[in-house]
Amino acid sequence: MTQQIIKVIGTSGASSRRVVDTLTPINGAGAPSVNAEFLGQIYIDTAAPAMYISVVVDSATPADDWKLVTFTS
Repeated sequence: MTQQIIKVIGTSGASSRRVVDTLTPINGAGAPSVNAEFLGQIYIDTAAPAMYISVVVDSATPADDWKLVTFTS
């Protein structure tokens, strides 16, 4: 297992985490209600099911950080 570290900088300052922990998708029931920590972060809505990806970081409204991913065939 890699021991690589990623530094995440947000409004509360910088923090370091293992890459594996940081890249693990976050989840919850319903659309995301928290700001994204980095671009490309993944959020899984366990109630829908649906998947969101962050397109902005630390916007004034947390919902603006996320874009619903849609799949077409």
